[in-house]
Amino acid sequence: MARRLSESITALEHQSRDLEVEVERRTAEVQRAAAFAALLNAPLGRHDAALVPDDPRAIDSPLARLLDDVLGELKGGTGARAVAVYLEPVPAEGAHNPPPGLVLERCLGAAPQLFAEPPALVALERGLPFVEGDRTVAPMLLGVEVIGCLAFVDMPLRPDLLRFVGQAALQLGVAVGNVRAYAAADELARALKERNVALAHQRDQLREMNRLKSEFLANVSHELRTPLNAIIGYCELISDGIYGDVTNEQKEALAGIDDSGKGLLALINEILDLAKVESGKMVVYLQDIDLHDVARAVVNEAAALAKDRPYKVRLLQGAPGLRVRTDAAKVKQILTNLVSNAVKFTRAGSVDVTLSALPEGGFSVSVRDTGIGIKPQDLGIIFEEFRQVDGSYTRQFGGTGLGLAIAKRFAHMLGGQITVESTVGVGSLFTLKLPPSAPEPAPSVRTPTGPRPIIRGDARLDAPTPPPRPPQPPREVKPRS
Repeated sequence: MARRLSESITALEHQSRDLEVEVERRTAEVQRAAAFAALLNAPLGRHDAALVPDDPRAIDSPLARLLDDVLGELKGGTGARAVAVYLEPVPAEGAHNPPPGLVLERCLGAAPQLFAEPPALVALERGLPFVEGDRTVAPMLLGVEVIGCLAFVDMPLRPDLLRFVGQAALQLGVAVGNVRAYAAADELARALKERNVALAHQRDQLREMNRLKSEFLANVSHELRTPLNAIIGYCELISDGIYGDVTNEQKEALAGIDDSGKGLLALINEILDLAKVESGKMVVYLQDIDLHDVARAVVNEAAALAKDRPYKVRLLQGAPGLRVRTDAAKVKQILTNLVSNAVKFTRAGSVDVTLSALPEGGFSVSVRDTGIGIKPQDLGIIFEEFRQVDGSYTRQFGGTGLGLAIAKRFAHMLGGQITVESTVGVGSLFTLKLPPSAPEPAPSVRTPTGPRPIIRGDARLDAPTPPPRPPQPPREVKPRS
């Protein structure tokens, strides 16, 4: 019994020693795995953005430092004489894809010639460590794709080490994928930053070009209006017989010249208005006005536009006493542009102007027609400069595409807005909404002295004073025979 008891105690001591060895081995294995995981999970410094991470052979690249640290940890943790890492090359931007295969990226403990031949891809696709000659190979996978492998020379073939290098290779594959993704994102961020700088430079250039364009249009418009007003004035003098008798045929020709000149003057004025608005030089004159008076003046002037139409532009009375503090000239031009558009696109039916008070405060002036209407996809472009729904040279209706653009700009300057509703073949409804009081203009565009009076007749409210009529020469009196 004593002998058997002694044998049992000896066996227990051997088991205890074996258990201690196994615990130490497992502890070392866990410590190796933990140290390796901590190494892979170390964050990349933001200072790496200034480097070239796409080339792992660069000494200071993030991928090169990661691989060097990993190889040092693996060599010390496995007891191998030398260790190396192979990676699948990443093609440069715009370059052709490299031939399939792995290339040696980094090695430690031996010359690169020892690792000249990379393992075959077929053997790596199984995803398990294997022994090839005097080296142990562990595949690196990213998902199911082989992106590289680890190679250990003269490493002890213990099962725990094989498990460790197999797991380490899989973790390193994920880490390499993360570093490459980080490098790609960083490169994209740099490219976007450079692109933003270039776009900002182009934006500044476009703004300067737009400013110069506006100044050019304003200068040209001013230079054109002076001789054009003189032409219209001389035409009126000749038509009145100041320079001698004029036949009926000549009067008809002079009337055509006068109409064409006034049409051209209106176009020049529109271009000048657009240039002033874009350059911020449009003057705003605020005064208390009655919307009825302004709308009635627009409707009276529209009678000439609708003289060949089977209808008359009507002003429908809304709420009385619609007084608003705003720029009368600009309100009149907005309504003139809306009414003239309605008449132009309405062959038959009606064009009605309606005034009303808004429940939320302010007032509205609506122009409803029974014209051709506007397609839904074209509603977004009708307020753009020089844009027309039918821009072809065979279009049925004329115009430059500036009327609605100027109207929208003026409405915005007065603190209002223009809305549109339209149905093809039924008609359109344009509504100008104005606040009770327009916002005060900036100091650079305030009126110098008091409100600006409204000009009677069909003259433009914001047009400059025309040049004086040329002096009338004395008429030659022919003696009677």
